Amino acid sequence: MSDSYGPSPVLPLPAELLLYIFKLATVNPCRDIDRYVDLPPFESIESGRQEEEFDVALGTKRSIILTCSAFNRLGKAIMYEDIRVGRGAAVLMDILDKSEVESPGAGIGRMVKRAVLFPLSSETSAPGRLSKSTLRILACCPNIRALSRHKGAISHDGECGAQESGSSHQELHIHSLERVDWSSCPADDPPFVAEMPHSVWGSESLKTLSVGVQECSRFTGMQETDTVNVFSNIRTLRVRSIDAFGLPGQRFFTLELPSFRRLILDQPDSLYALFSVIQYGDKVDTIELGLHSGFLEHDYIAVLLIYCPNVTDLYFPVFTTFITRRNGLTYSLRHVALHAATEEGLSLDETWQWEHVSGHFEALCGDGSRFTMLERITLHGTEWRNVVGDPRFIPSARLIRSRSIALFFEDETARLLFDQVNPVEVTL
Repeated sequence: MSDSYGPSPVLPLPAELLLYIFKLATVNPCRDIDRYVDLPPFESIESGRQEEEFDVALGTKRSIILTCSAFNRLGKAIMYEDIRVGRGAAVLMDILDKSEVESPGAGIGRMVKRAVLFPLSSETSAPGRLSKSTLRILACCPNIRALSRHKGAISHDGECGAQESGSSHQELHIHSLERVDWSSCPADDPPFVAEMPHSVWGSESLKTLSVGVQECSRFTGMQETDTVNVFSNIRTLRVRSIDAFGLPGQRFFTLELPSFRRLILDQPDSLYALFSVIQYGDKVDTIELGLHSGFLEHDYIAVLLIYCPNVTDLYFPVFTTFITRRNGLTYSLRHVALHAATEEGLSLDETWQWEHVSGHFEALCGDGSRFTMLERITLHGTEWRNVVGDPRFIPSARLIRSRSIALFFEDETARLLFDQVNPVEVTL
């Protein structure tokens, strides 16, 4: 007779099924690494949610590997896909080193897809230097594809700071690296400069680069006494502040960007940093504006299209972007993508919102529009549900159809709401 008060039997599951369950429980943007390294449209709007997904997934992974030894062995396959280098960097370094020694060519460092570097304390770290622990960790991750220098809180780990490299211009060769997000000065005081290693810019595999600081405007570029020539194969450049390439009016280096095609400006003053790469304006085919109310002050779209006349794809949030004026100058734009998010803390009158939405579609599709070659409009984000499902959007919908412009929705619910309010008109 069995003991009814004893422990419940554990249902044995195949390791493959357990690992599949673990992966479902720890879904994060890094899992679709190809999409992540290409920097999805409007990622800056979703950055808070995205970082939360990374954090939640990391917490779940830790819980899994601490459950039992069997889970620990299985969980290693996903535990190290996204690592944080800050406090405890020396411990992480030892784990990766030991794993590579025990399994040459198959260490857990080879599972790392993304690494986030937290700034070291300015009290224990010289400006512009990566710790030896950080360099050794990255050396153990030959398949890493994304690297981020976090703009958040400074790490005060004395153990990391005690192992500083002797050179402020370290070579950091990662041949698989495709995306870098580099915040060169955190908002903490006292501020210090942490320049990007030159070899990161010049990495042959690098496709996407975000540079600058969103919260403040302090010097963030690479500092040199002499002008340095930097060659990079990046395709996407995201500029986050006016001083992303150095102090305005001062040139510490020149850029060669033969593959440059996509420009993202997070805030209005980023436009001034564009002059560092203006010679490549003719090559740019995609422009995106960030979620910043400063873009309401001037017609930044018109200015950018003057410097980048061959743009075919334009992305911008409707509620924080100035409505482009109509004139005789036409553009080669074929696709416009719109987001309906609003900036945090920005209070908008409902009447103004509807006038602004209507104004944008009038500028895109109405009489005298500059966008005579426009073929597609894509609406991104769930925020469009409250817009396209409202009868007040009907005039804009009719305007789009009158130009035979295809309308696409990233969010399926928004599309269904649109179809309910705007049934297809059939001519008999």
